Amino acid sequence: MEFSKLSRAEKMAMAEAKQSAILTFLASGEVYTTFDILKLLLGRSESTVRRTIEVMLKEKLIRLESLEVGSKKTVLIGITEHGVAMADRAGLCPNYILGRTNPAYVTHHVMTQKTRIKAVKAGATEWLPGRALRNKSYLKVPDALYKIGDKTVGVEVERHLKSPKRYADVVANHLQEMSKKSWSEVHYLLPPLAVPKIQKIFNELGTVTVKGTVVKLEQKHLDRFKFYSFDEYLSSN
Repeated sequence: MEFSKLSRAEKMAMAEAKQSAILTFLASGEVYTTFDILKLLLGRSESTVRRTIEVMLKEKLIRLESLEVGSKKTVLIGITEHGVAMADRAGLCPNYILGRTNPAYVTHHVMTQKTRIKAVKAGATEWLPGRALRNKSYLKVPDALYKIGDKTVGVEVERHLKSPKRYADVVANHLQEMSKKSWSEVHYLLPPLAVPKIQKIFNELGTVTVKGTVVKLEQKHLDRFKFYSFDEYLSSN
């Protein structure tokens, strides 16, 4: 049915549903996002998203902040204390505080959110962003966790490669968490040219140190780590 033919009650219900979707997303631990991510989340045009944001601003559910991210000015949409409470997440999610966000981290945060939206559309459930995992006693906090079928997957968004020594430490911690069934495998998302590079690094690690003991990496360990380019992962999951 065309929007113009909907009743006032139906239009109000649609508007409230969009606001609820945004609040639920932010209050799950995402805390802030961008207009482009909200367009993906809602599946709506930029003008529709902007109208929704204007209403939410007036109702003190969100606040905006403009930051220089790289060489581009980016508007961040953050949830307020009121917004957190209206999403029934009071005490469970921080509110967005102006001036506290490091611009250098924004791109990584947004890329992880894009992964979330595409993964959920492909059947992923129970997505938990890294911020929501910080109160856990994990040896390594992944950028996100989600469930797909009977598997719990850890997500690591890597825009830049680390040293073999650093990856050895990360692998050791992930394997310990997997032995505790915190998650069953880890998916690394990288720029296309970095995928074969990280695979080579992992294959050449040979050993890792777990609680002071040197452990030989076997294929069964390496099989728990999967590597994808950003676009490949989003199109195949």
